[in-house]
Amino acid sequence: MKEILKKIDWRFAMILTALLLTGLLALYSASHQKQLDTGKNFLLNQAVWIAIGSLILVFFSRVNYRAFLSVAYILYGLNIILLLIVLVMGKTALGAQRWIGIGGIRFQPSEFAKIFSVLALARYLGDNPRSLKSAGGLVIPIILFMFPMGLIFLQPDLGTALVFLPALLAMLLVAGIRIKHLLGFLGSGLAVLPLGWGMLKAYQKDRLLVFLNPDLDPLGAGYTINQSKIAVGSGMFIGKGWFSGTQNRLNFLPERHTDFIFSVI
Repeated sequence: MKEILKKIDWRFAMILTALLLTGLLALYSASHQKQLDTGKNFLLNQAVWIAIGSLILVFFSRVNYRAFLSVAYILYGLNIILLLIVLVMGKTALGAQRWIGIGGIRFQPSEFAKIFSVLALARYLGDNPRSLKSAGGLVIPIILFMFPMGLIFLQPDLGTALVFLPALLAMLLVAGIRIKHLLGFLGSGLAVLPLGWGMLKAYQKDRLLVFLNPDLDPLGAGYTINQSKIAVGSGMFIGKGWFSGTQNRLNFLPERHTDFIFSVI
């Protein structure tokens, strides 16, 4: 135990603790009225998960990260199986089939896919350092990312699926991809955009268009982003004070205890 305490970066621990406490305060402000509607204590749930997460943090801090690379392909394969299970028998909420339920616990395999896909690609690039010297060397990295990305897109979860693209791009850049191959990759992506646009559902198209111009549908698809902008704008840099944000307290912000917690803060 003493050895563990000696190796702790206490500045990091203090910063992490401050962030967690700030998050709990913000969550309490955001969910105070929601508890009356749902009977669910979001603050208590979050505190429990922080405790569990802290134990997991301590455990993994004792494991050499290279150990994860040795089983990267296994973790990746298991995650692909979980993503397939989601499509067949996953739990549905808010119009999307994204969760797997075990007992009273639900989790999203797509969240693990972000980590395991990065691990699998890091393992591949580490084992094949010269693979990106040719255009053909991009095939396997792209497949490694596009496969889970496609399964997540089918849930449908466009937002999470799109997260994979900058991650893939960043890893290819760090691995030393040639500029001409990078431009070819980006050009190919732009070329298939019309096809991708045609595969989107109507509400997904609305979200993308509203992202570019929230005023296209201020009371529909653009409602949430407009309300979040009002919340941030009215609070300005230091905010209106705890329990004093109008968009939060008057229930204008939807999903304010999750997606729009930044606007509450």
